[in-house]
Amino acid sequence: MTITTAERDNGGSGVGVSPSNANHNGKLTHLEPSELGTKEYWDELYDREIQNHAHDPSDTGTVWFDDSDAEARVVAFLCDHHAELLLTPPPPPPQEKDDDDNDDGSGGAISFLDLGTGNGSLLFGLRDAADAGDLPAGRMLGVDYSPRSVEFARRIAAARSRGRGKEKEEGGEEKRVTEEEGKGEKKEGEGEGEVEFQLHDILHDPPTRLLSGKQARGSGGKGGGWDVVLDKGTFDAVSLSSEEIPVTITVANTTTTTAAAAPRTRTKMMRICEAYPRRVLPLVRAGGLLVVTSCNWTEEELRRWFVDFGTGGGGDSAAAAAEVAGERGAGAEGGGDRDLDAEVVVVGEEEDEAEQWRFEQVGRVEYPSFSFGGVKGQTISTLCFRKVRR
Repeated sequence: MTITTAERDNGGSGVGVSPSNANHNGKLTHLEPSELGTKEYWDELYDREIQNHAHDPSDTGTVWFDDSDAEARVVAFLCDHHAELLLTPPPPPPQEKDDDDNDDGSGGAISFLDLGTGNGSLLFGLRDAADAGDLPAGRMLGVDYSPRSVEFARRIAAARSRGRGKEKEEGGEEKRVTEEEGKGEKKEGEGEGEVEFQLHDILHDPPTRLLSGKQARGSGGKGGGWDVVLDKGTFDAVSLSSEEIPVTITVANTTTTTAAAAPRTRTKMMRICEAYPRRVLPLVRAGGLLVVTSCNWTEEELRRWFVDFGTGGGGDSAAAAAEVAGERGAGAEGGGDRDLDAEVVVVGEEEDEAEQWRFEQVGRVEYPSFSFGGVKGQTISTLCFRKVRR
């Protein structure tokens, strides 16, 4: 699941140089839902791409954001800056340490997880960079909620392996990937030199499904996660979905008023993009990176979504928290002291994670800029965030 610049324009959403997706009060507003936010759209698109690939094996599908050279720029950014941006993770306990445990950002093998991988093009680009000696890459896993996407990426991976002489060509028809088959991890070759693809819905499947092996292990057997998590257009597509989920708003009172000391909560239905940053957070290891590329959100808006999430950074969650806080303040003793701190909490496994960890911006990818109507901007934004303690 990913999104192109052309499809963005057809979908009616904003671009980096256009006016911000914010209302007159400066709060982020949601994008208008479109078909690009539906699973059916992506299943149909990748079904067509599979057919094209079967007719012409050299046709590996669309390279998303190719008009901005985004993929090559993201790969170059990670090759140039991984050592300085990735913090060394805590070592595993001695009884759990393997001979090849060296997955840090200071020269060891870096693990990559690509959310909404599509045809896997970004991971293949990173693998090629690793093969060329430009990146110390280890395990690579691409996930998507479209079975057709997973099938297409696996076919391309198999063709790449055959082309390198690592796998003998097998005859017969290639079968379709079913929902159940796709949820099992599958490698198209042996060792960490290959790219894996797996069916996974980031907003509905538990994050623990993507945390196995070294990615499941942290200091004292807790924590874990991937060194680098990638999002190239997936948050854009999620932002175009009209789906809503229940979200619990918790408001903590910072006053000394006894009657108002207990926090107040309310569950409301909110757009699914509100939950996305919290669902991604457990997938990134402590000190690891999240790299988000978007054509619908400006750099400032991406910062507000991923750095300020849960603190009134924007969207319906901020409005709901303010609503609950306002009710609390109005009912407080002595005319309503409203020194309240609102925090949005998504019900689920990510709740404790978000209370202890957050994202901070540590880098950005440069793109050509231009001016329009006296406003300088760009058609695409890529920001790099690091997972740190609150």
